[in-house]
Amino acid sequence: MNLQLGRNYSVSAHCPDCGALTSFDQEQVPIIDGGHMYNGKNYMRVLYVFSQCARCGRGGLATVPDNGGAQSAVLEDFYPISIDAAPLPHALPPDIQAEFREGERCASFGASRAASALFRSVLEKTLMEVRLSMAFNTSAESWLNQQLQYDLWHAEKNRARLHVARLSAA
Repeated sequence: MNLQLGRNYSVSAHCPDCGALTSFDQEQVPIIDGGHMYNGKNYMRVLYVFSQCARCGRGGLATVPDNGGAQSAVLEDFYPISIDAAPLPHALPPDIQAEFREGERCASFGASRAASALFRSVLEKTLMEVRLSMAFNTSAESWLNQQLQYDLWHAEKNRARLHVARLSAA
């Protein structure tokens, strides 16, 4: 996470809704006076900065202890969780991309075991396709496509067992 606190208590972060690195500009700032300890340092007050993404309008909340002014302010917490997404190859199938992104979200929340399990699963799936492509002198993408076709075939085969309510246009 690459978070930065601005002079006017705005926060620069990745917005999970619009995906942009943007500023979350302050809207309302309740101030709680009284001692507050953060990272071993005492602060006079805590500001709860309600903010909004400058691009899409998503709300945010920053916890900012300070000693009476912006020059002593530090960013303690910020929600929504800002995730710096790793670049992924374009040819990666959507299900593997989704699994990798879920691992990133788990890691950002501190759920290390869940993140590790998801990353390992992505790695195993990707390495299996590479090994098969090397053994049969084909592309890894062809193996991924075959797996996708196989999964779709099974889904269609079991279609009658699925109980899904049909949606209609409003």
